[in-house]
Amino acid sequence: TDEPSTIKVINRVIDKEGIVVLKLEKAVALLPKQDAVLTQTGGLVGDVKLWSPDNPYLYRVNTAIYQEEKALDMQENPLGIRKLELIEGRGLVLNDKDLELIGFNRHQAMLFLGDAMPNSLHWKDAWQLKQLGINSVRLAHYPHDDAFLEACDQLGLLVYEEPPTWIGIGNEVWLNRLEEATRRMVRNHRNHPSVMMWGAAINHRGPAERLHYACKEEDPGRFTGSNGAPWTEPATRIS
Repeated sequence: TDEPSTIKVINRVIDKEGIVVLKLEKAVALLPKQDAVLTQTGGLVGDVKLWSPDNPYLYRVNTAIYQEEKALDMQENPLGIRKLELIEGRGLVLNDKDLELIGFNRHQAMLFLGDAMPNSLHWKDAWQLKQLGINSVRLAHYPHDDAFLEACDQLGLLVYEEPPTWIGIGNEVWLNRLEEATRRMVRNHRNHPSVMMWGAAINHRGPAERLHYACKEEDPGRFTGSNGAPWTEPATRIS
């Protein structure tokens, strides 16, 4: 604003029953036209419900911004609490239990509709995969609609999401744009507990290290992965 102002951010973690199980509050005094980043840290204790494909328990994080006592904006994000590990000799371990991945490759284009699918069809895709016994899905070869990620959160499907690439590799401008697209993908979907791994490859051509690093900068806690390619020789990589 053009005047000094006090801005307050309140984060509430809310369980399935609508009970606020954690409240964080922080205020900052801003000068005219000043920007600020507010960091809040807290945790849940006691009977914490964990997210898994068998029990996709979701909290929600309600973030509200106030100017003095006037509400300016509000956003809600899903929160699924889970621990995902890769352990040599065991494989993927979710919440201290071994998990066998049964996967599926998905494109979101629908016959006669292309990418102009309504949310209901994204949900139908996720629901049908779940009914088939699938517990993980690769989004090929581009970020998919928010509605599909929301369905995966609520139904319990683990997601491997990729930036928009195919086979060709362009010049430095092309790579810069691909890195920017990768960062936007992570920022858009990093609050979804269903996402277990970011793809950091140029599809069949194998890994692109700058994409791995970009994902780690945007979301340090998640795995990044990429396929190997017989004509470029790198092995499958997960970090």
